[in-house]
Amino acid sequence: MTKNQRAQKILEILNRHQHCTVSELEHELQISAPTIYRDINDLAMRNLLVKNHGGIELPPTNLTLDESVNSRYLLRLVKNRIGKEQIAAQAVNLVSDDDIIFADSSTTVFYFIKKLLEQHKQFSNLTIVSNSGAIIRELADPPPSITLISLGGVYNSRLNSFLGRIAVNAIKQLHISKAFISAAAVSVSEVYTFHETHAEFLSQVVEHADSTWLLADHLKFETRAVFPICRTADFAGVISDADLPATTIAKYLAAGINVKM
Repeated sequence: MTKNQRAQKILEILNRHQHCTVSELEHELQISAPTIYRDINDLAMRNLLVKNHGGIELPPTNLTLDESVNSRYLLRLVKNRIGKEQIAAQAVNLVSDDDIIFADSSTTVFYFIKKLLEQHKQFSNLTIVSNSGAIIRELADPPPSITLISLGGVYNSRLNSFLGRIAVNAIKQLHISKAFISAAAVSVSEVYTFHETHAEFLSQVVEHADSTWLLADHLKFETRAVFPICRTADFAGVISDADLPATTIAKYLAAGINVKM
């Protein structure tokens, strides 16, 4: 594993257990103690974890987090991890053999792809199209049943994705049977992102795919961001986690929006 991959695993474990020891990390990751200590020291310097006499724990919520790109991505990855895994488990049920899937660069969709890989033996032929740096790395050595098509473009380190005119033109030339995307914010009328080129690209994905599913945990609902991607009603459905309030579900169902849990 690379340093970033090890850091991601450590934060995932810590997010599950809130506290763990070096020996527990050593056993679970099969990595030497000196390497783990170096990784822990680096994460502690970036305020992503706190060292104590018994091991490590999550930082208090009032700590100022490091603003580096890797720190922000890792934090998004572990935020509401349980909810994202619930969403991933539901989304995988929508995949059929011979599908051509688009997967965006969100951390929620990343969990969906990981779940799909866990179940790859159920499929004989899947194609995954993505502009996500993380997903492209995850599929660097895909199983025989999966074909990866990576989209080019200008790399955006904040989103860990390839965007811009090259990516837009590429998506226009491909047939996508099912697209799975997320958003920074979801309202009953529209879904949003904080990045203009991101909005432009995802709007093209929604337009060209046979069907598109929105994967969004409960924290994204009834909020706003800067740039609209598309209407919420444009999606075949919205998949969320078990913490989405019943009142919110009722509101979206009343607006004709299919919500799955």
